[in-house]
Amino acid sequence: MRGYVLTFRPTTGRGIVVTESGRACPFTTSDHHADLHGGDFIQCQVKPTDAATAHTGWCNVMHVEVLQSGTDRLAAAAAPLARELFRTVQMETLVH
Repeated sequence: MRGYVLTFRPTTGRGIVVTESGRACPFTTSDHHADLHGGDFIQCQVKPTDAATAHTGWCNVMHVEVLQSGTDRLAAAAAPLARELFRTVQMETLVH
């Protein structure tokens, strides 16, 4: 499956990916991707959740490959600011 990351929290491994068809899919991954950010275009494998949690709409995402970083799509002048923002936000989540 291909799509883009709408949100991702590396501390919990949970986020939302929007598929090519436009479906927003909440996901969880055991692959701890500290370098995964909102706006990143990704390719991954999706494994359905078990029957007990299927009604929640959550899916398990495995083997995530970043095809294009969300910051790469920004204007050259804005990319360093966005990277600094990502570093700051991640550091804040680690502090608490």
